[in-house]
Amino acid sequence: YLFPFDSLTPWYFMTILSFVFILLIAKSAYYLGGKKMAVVTALFAAVSTAQINNAFTVWNAGVDAYIGVFAIYFLINYIKSTRLVWMFLLAFSISLGTTIHFQTAYLVPLIFSGFFFGKNRLKAVVISILGFAIPLLPFLYFDLKFHWFETRQIIDYLRFAQYRIYVPNRW
Repeated sequence: YLFPFDSLTPWYFMTILSFVFILLIAKSAYYLGGKKMAVVTALFAAVSTAQINNAFTVWNAGVDAYIGVFAIYFLINYIKSTRLVWMFLLAFSISLGTTIHFQTAYLVPLIFSGFFFGKNRLKAVVISILGFAIPLLPFLYFDLKFHWFETRQIIDYLRFAQYRIYVPNRW
């Protein structure tokens, strides 16, 4: 059996996701710059210390790189094919990533670049709003049920809490 139900199962899953990450980043680089760029990008992704570390840790920030590469892949496919399913998947993946870890919200400009570079802009706006809204529904339901607890905490953090203590960041 491939995935035994023990404490190592999440690490197996993250390791498989790391291989998927390398494949998707190579495919995206191939679309942008050809075969040589795909090989170099895949090599850099394979030896990246951040990606190696993500393969051995299971926490909510560990998914940011995967959501980012999915979003880039979906954006490139939308620009190349102008099929609206790619725009839906782009907005859906960014919204889903934001519900997992708020740092993924920095990928939202990718949606706007899809509007700028793609065609069918009005349809793309509508479909991306739908894709962005679906993952937020459980979050909004929880917030509504518990008197906007998460929203109040986010506002408190943005207004006051981020300035209370210094936390060094690796980025």
